[in-house]
Parts: sequence; C-alpha cells; structure tokens
Amino acid sequence: MSTISQVASHLDMSERRFRELLDETVITRAPRGEYDLDAVRRQYIGHLRVVAAGRQPAQAGDLDPAQERARKDRALAIATELKNDLSIGKVVLIDDAMAAVTVQHMKLRNKLLSLPSRIASRIPEKGSAQVFTLVEAEVLSAMAELTTGGEGHVTPAEVIAERGLTEQTEEPAHG
Repeated sequence: MSTISQVASHLDMSERRFRELLDETVITRAPRGEYDLDAVRRQYIGHLRVVAAGRQPAQAGDLDPAQERARKDRALAIATELKNDLSIGKVVLIDDAMAAVTVQHMKLRNKLLSLPSRIASRIPEKGSAQVFTLVEAEVLSAMAELTTGGEGHVTPAEVIAERGLTEQTEEPAHG
C-alpha cells in the first residue's frame, strides 16, 4: 500500500495533480489514504488512453445513451404489455378486484346473518326458538372462520347490529 505522495512520485506527477485526478474520479479514492499502486496505475493508464483517443473522459453521473434508450424501451414494452393484458381481461386492477370481493362478502354476510330468522320462521312456534339458537350458533361459527386468520369471533352485539342493517336493506318479499 502506498501514500498519495508515493503514488504521485511513481506516476511522475505532483501531489496536487494526483488530488485533482481523485476529485475528477479518474482514480478511485482509497480508504485511509492507502493506495494499491497497480490499481492506480491501471486507472490512470485507462484515463490516458481515453484522452489520447480524443474522447471525452466519463464524468460522474454521465449516462450511457444506448443503455438508457434500452431501459426506456423496456419500460415502454412492459407498460404496453400491461395495458394490453388489462384490455383483454388477462389482469385486473387490485382496486376493482377488492371492490368486487367486498360486495360479495357483504352479500354473504347478510345472507348468513338472516339465515336463523328465515329458518325459525318456517318451523312451528314450539321449536322455533331452539332452532333459531342452534342455527345462529352455527352461522356465528362459520363467520368466525371467514374472518382473517380464522381467529375472529362475532359478538352478539355485532349480530344484533348487523341484523338491524340487514332488515333495513332487504327488499320486501312479494307474495
């Protein structure tokens, strides 16, 4: 490992010129100022070749036009493919899918919550309360399994509130 003054002396330049090359990122700055003489020599010779060929040395932040054009073309191809897939129904927007699932979930929930009342109303008065309780327990169990992770429990208060909403939104039966 060599210091800045040793490397500058080896490359036959001043320390000031070597520091300028570091600032121009022609030569990679070494941690703790310990430079690998061979690596620095290769970087400097590469820089001299670029300058001798009459090309502009690459600056930090310069972009390769061909690479950027390829990146842009790839992005446009992906966007076009996604647009085409969307138009033929091969893919759907997540918001549309979530809205459809939410609507179906609400319909199922309303049907399940109204199930005990509908079944109990078809049973003779004597056993309807018992049937109502049994069916309601099974519906609550099924709904608990439908919640995220199967851990949720539907409370009686939620059932009463949901039943009230269900009764308000249900269409009257036509006889």
